[in-house]
This record gives sequence, C-alpha cells and structure tokens, in this order.
Amino acid sequence: MIKKILIILLFLSLFSFKSKAQGTAGKDFWVGYMAHAWDCYYNYNYYNYDTVELFLSSQAAATVKIAAAGQNFSQTVTLTPNITTTVRLPSSVVCRYSDSVTLNGVHVTSNEIINVYAVNRYWFSKGATVVIPSESIVNSPEYVVTTDEDTYNWGWSCNGKSFRSAEFVIVGIADSSVIEVVPTGASTRNSSAGVPFQIILKKGETFQYLSTDKDLTGSIIRSKYPLSKYGVFAGNRLTVKFLKDKAGNQ
Repeated sequence: MIKKILIILLFLSLFSFKSKAQGTAGKDFWVGYMAHAWDCYYNYNYYNYDTVELFLSSQAAATVKIAAAGQNFSQTVTLTPNITTTVRLPSSVVCRYSDSVTLNGVHVTSNEIINVYAVNRYWFSKGATVVIPSESIVNSPEYVVTTDEDTYNWGWSCNGKSFRSAEFVIVGIADSSVIEVVPTGASTRNSSAGVPFQIILKKGETFQYLSTDKDLTGSIIRSKYPLSKYGVFAGNRLTVKFLKDKAGNQ
C-alpha cells in the first residue's frame, strides 16, 4: 500500500551567527513568498490557483498597513484584540523566477505590537511560516538554509533543466544590502553548486533560488556590507515520503 504524504515546508531560517534574541512580535515585517506552483514562470493555466494570505493578531487594538509596492497593492485593516484577522493578497506577490531580483516583497507595519503569519495555498498543498519582525533581525546577518531532501522525480522542467522542490527567497529590509550566496545545489539558470555569488537588494526587492538538486540544506546567505539587513524564507514546494506498513509494503 502506497501512502504518499505531500507536505509543503516553508520555514523562515533562524540561524544567525550574531548574538541576539529573535522575538516573533513587532511592528515592522517583510515577507517574501516562494514559488508554490509546478512551473518556473508565469503560467496562465495555474496562476490564479495561488491563495496568498497573511494572518494577523494582537493583544491590543491595532491599525495595520499591508503594502506590496511592486504589485500596486495596499490595504489597511484594524485588529480586534485576541482575534486573528486574515488578509488576502494578490497572487502576483509570489516570486516566479530563479536567479532574478524582483520587487515582490510584502511590507507589514503596525502602530501596536502584532504577530504575523504568512500562508500560501496551491491546490492540495499549503505552506505557512511565522514572520520574524525587522527589529529582531540584526544588521549584517548570516543565515544557513534548511530544506527537505527531495528524491522524488516530479517531472518539472525550467530552462530545459529538470528541477526539484527545494528553494529559498531573500527579501531586502535595509535600503541596500550586499549579499553573498553559497548554494549547495545548482540553480535552474546560471548558478552552480558550491560557487559563491553576490547580489544587491534594495528594500522590498526579492531574490528567489530554484534548484535542480534534491536539497539546498547548508546553503549560506551572508552579508558583505555592515548595514545590510534582509530576511530569508526557505523550504520545498512539495515533498513525498513513502511509508511502509508492518509487512514492509509501501
């Protein structure tokens, strides 16, 4: 009997080599949504199936503004204490391309302390993460990516290359961040495993990395400029695990 568990893993990488406690409540947040569909570019057949949401909560009444400048989206909501409010975002905020700098960051600001959760649903898979506030992220951070090892052959292709589900997105928080990326897997475009490269992100800009390899765990994303600040989201579009029963059957 084959039991397939399809799980989308979307984690905010919390590994930093600067000593500072990371709280999850704050007043300023940046979110980058990773690709969730089974393609690497805009797909007219599946594009509208992304359901992109923010879950917002606070212990006090709060006025919250959500803005995605690159998508001409802006909305203000009022939070009732201890009640979660859901905000639906345009699916165009989802990053679609690999090895490209795009303006897909989502900015959340509040006049009171709040908690923010980011959610993306696509057909039968769903990804979610707690979002760390900007004030809990140190200047010049260093991150280590964690993804799930994906050994399943999905049959996906991009730029003539077969690719897997491991990925990450970087979103700029400072006015300008100089970032070095050392990937453990090759990208669907021009980057090779183990070969460092640098990018520059302005506030709200995003950089997505899609891989042809089964795992991106151990990839390093580090600052090359003292005033850099950015967030990293990493995980998998989908993963499959084959479970065996007591008789050893799948």
